[in-house]
Amino acid sequence: VHDMDHAQFDTRMAQVDCVTYIVDNAFSELWYDLLFTDQLLALGKKVRLVVKAYPMLVSDATEHDIAQLLQWAESEEGTSFTQGVAQRLKGHIRTSNLTVEAWPELNAPLHFTSEHFRRRLDGSDLFVLKGDANYRRVFEDRDWSPTTPITQAGCPFIAPALFLRIL
Repeated sequence: VHDMDHAQFDTRMAQVDCVTYIVDNAFSELWYDLLFTDQLLALGKKVRLVVKAYPMLVSDATEHDIAQLLQWAESEEGTSFTQGVAQRLKGHIRTSNLTVEAWPELNAPLHFTSEHFRRRLDGSDLFVLKGDANYRRVFEDRDWSPTTPITQAGCPFIAPALFLRIL
């Protein structure tokens, strides 16, 4: 579900300088997160890629997973495409256009409305939240009517936001 047309989206994206992208799972899903991050960086955005401090479930993405995936992508096992992506992302890390952050708050049963998250969420123009747990954190696990406006149901300080749920 989206609440804007393509022209509105393009206008809003032109105003975005910094994106905070809170990812969910490791493995192949994380590769697609890195591809999306590569595209955001190609648009001239700064990106904070956020993971859990340690895995709660076997599939939770961590800083170590990102490092391993970039190492694999850049190795001889990768293709020229994966090598190019890895080299670009590592270059953006060196210039601080891309930062990777582990947030211990993501390992706690906290909603994004908690004070622990408020200070973390400052400074971004767009939030990309991936996965069921992050989606639930925004809406506080409440049973909202499907017609409830997102600005009423979600954290007001998190907007604008893009929610990605992979089922």
